[in-house]
Amino acid sequence: MSQARSAWRAQFIDLALELRRQAGKPAASFQDAPDAPIGMKFHLDGVLFHVTHLDGTGTAGDRFLLRCHFGPLVMDQVDDALEKALSLNLGMARSRSGVLGIDESVDHLVYSCFVSLRGATHESISETLGELALLAHEWRAAHAVMLH
Repeated sequence: MSQARSAWRAQFIDLALELRRQAGKPAASFQDAPDAPIGMKFHLDGVLFHVTHLDGTGTAGDRFLLRCHFGPLVMDQVDDALEKALSLNLGMARSRSGVLGIDESVDHLVYSCFVSLRGATHESISETLGELALLAHEWRAAHAVMLH
C-alpha cells in the first residue's frame, strides 16, 4: 500500500472509531490487511449504518462506502415501496448522490453512497449520518404499512 493510500486508510480508521464512540459503542479493533476492505457497523438513532473503506480493491482510497439501512421490507407488500425507491434512484444517480437498493441478506431498503475523506471530519460525517437517520425515519413513517 502506498504512503498516500496508507494515510487515507488511517484517516478512515480514525473517523470510524470516533463514529463508533459517538454511537456509544466500545472502540473496535481493525485487522487491517492492506489490500482488503475494512469496515464496521453501528446504530445511530435506531438506524443501522455500515462504513467500509475499499482501498486496495480497485476503488479510490480517498473515499469510503456509506450504507444506511432505511428499514426492513415486507416482501409480500414490497411493490409500491420499490417503485417509489426506484423512481428516486434516477434523480440520485443524475446528481451522483447515491442509490437505493436492497440488502437481500436482511431484506432491508438500503441507501448507499461514497463519501470523500478529503477534508472530512467526524463532525461533518456525524452531521451527514444524522441527516440520513432522519430520512430513514421519514421513510419508515411514510411506508409504515410496508415496513416492520
